[in-house]
Amino acid sequence: MYNEDNVKAELDNIKAIKEENSASENVKNFYQKNEPYINACHAYYADYESKKEYYLKTMQYNDINNFKKELVGKIILVLTANPIEEGVLLHSLVDAGREKLAFYLLNDNVYHVCHLNEHTIIHVHASKTGEELTRRTINAASSIFEPDIIVLLGICYGVDFNNYSLGDVLIASGLKTYRLNFRDSDKTDETIFEAEEEDFRIPNSHLFSVVKQTFSYRQIYSSISERNGSKISVNWKTGTILSSNSLMSSKRVKQAVIQAFGAAKPKPIGGEMEGGGLLKTKIVEEQSLDRWLVIKGICDWGEKKNSLDENPKVSEHMKDAIQAMAMVHTWSIFYEMLMQECFLR
Repeated sequence: MYNEDNVKAELDNIKAIKEENSASENVKNFYQKNEPYINACHAYYADYESKKEYYLKTMQYNDINNFKKELVGKIILVLTANPIEEGVLLHSLVDAGREKLAFYLLNDNVYHVCHLNEHTIIHVHASKTGEELTRRTINAASSIFEPDIIVLLGICYGVDFNNYSLGDVLIASGLKTYRLNFRDSDKTDETIFEAEEEDFRIPNSHLFSVVKQTFSYRQIYSSISERNGSKISVNWKTGTILSSNSLMSSKRVKQAVIQAFGAAKPKPIGGEMEGGGLLKTKIVEEQSLDRWLVIKGICDWGEKKNSLDENPKVSEHMKDAIQAMAMVHTWSIFYEMLMQECFLR
């Protein structure tokens, strides 16, 4: 027998389903409208995956002395945690540096090295998404060398598809980590999700201010669009990025998170899974390094992300291609920071 609570729960569920469908339609419509460009971004990633030998020098095993000779200028440690993030980044570094990347296997982690102007970019890839592997990977790197700056580059979910677009790049003015709890309702059969804040940190104020001021009046274009002869603008936004060890793929869960933190200022604009690991590293927690940035491109809305088409292969391609586009945009923002010497000031 239905009572008032049952009816409210059912209506809330129907509303959530409609909104999930709207988010899914937003992604499908965006893909259809921009299909050639999005597929060009995916091809850029696929080219690296199929021809890695063209992008990488011969691996050097446990040669820490030679590795340390590479460390000149401003040392930037860049972490990725998804194969598409890594592929797009490494392809882009080779194109920017115009030579193959040196790479070293040191204590079970692979480090790629790229020299651009007065920067040495050291890339390391976490073998899985999430907090713990990020923490371990950065700890391992910082036990070998001390980076001047740590940058998490990648993809994320956006909070609001009415005010943002797929491919927009989010730069964290603050990083809020949280734990997701769930419990059964006392009144209905539904599961109640609750988000509990764990930590909130902001990056170095001078570094963040330099980035904002540099980008305020600058038009940034996608690196892929320029290669193909057309120009596509890359939009960037700043605000709080939420970070949790849980993959966001449900509207109901996202609603619980937004309800918990929606009143925060600056307002949350997106979410990801690696920031909490960064904040728990020894170099950040114990040595108080605050020269870090989280830069991630929106690839979905944290809802119904795996059912974009009735054909699973088509759905998977759409998801991967949009991720590749989001990472191309993330790289485009990061590359502009390097060219404008944001990290040298």
